[in-house]
Amino acid sequence: VREVAAYLHGDAGDPRAPLAAALVKAIGSKGSVVAYNQGFEARVLNELSELFPEHAKKLSTVVDRLVDPLPIFRSFVYDAEFMGSFSIKSVAPALLGAKAGYEGLVVGDGQAAQIAFSEMVFGSDAVSGARRAGLRAALLDYCRKDTEEMAGLVAWLFAK
Repeated sequence: VREVAAYLHGDAGDPRAPLAAALVKAIGSKGSVVAYNQGFEARVLNELSELFPEHAKKLSTVVDRLVDPLPIFRSFVYDAEFMGSFSIKSVAPALLGAKAGYEGLVVGDGQAAQIAFSEMVFGSDAVSGARRAGLRAALLDYCRKDTEEMAGLVAWLFAK
């Protein structure tokens, strides 16, 4: 059973405490947690555990349940359309088709996401409420796309 939950911090305050709380609430205590680039995700979860001991046990169990498809693709799958990159943005469209591409998204990669988030949260007073709402929607679309394509790649692996 796959459930989707989202958390996107929207003000200039420190996002770490509410993120840790949202993670433990959304993830639960059973099942695998798929993370494309497990090392990065584990490091962030471990840092949150250290900062917020009230969530440490639950966050630690999430780290133990992380499953990363990236090493499988690096070791056993290659397509010329990867063009030498094993990023999800290269692998997904090559294996799942053009619909898995990120073209057409307002925020289409990690760098654009960082810029959009910074403008949304730290932008000047001149950034309108409509612009902030648009950035938030674009960021959530980008995160949703990453999640959908990661799930699609896992399904692809199981089908092989």
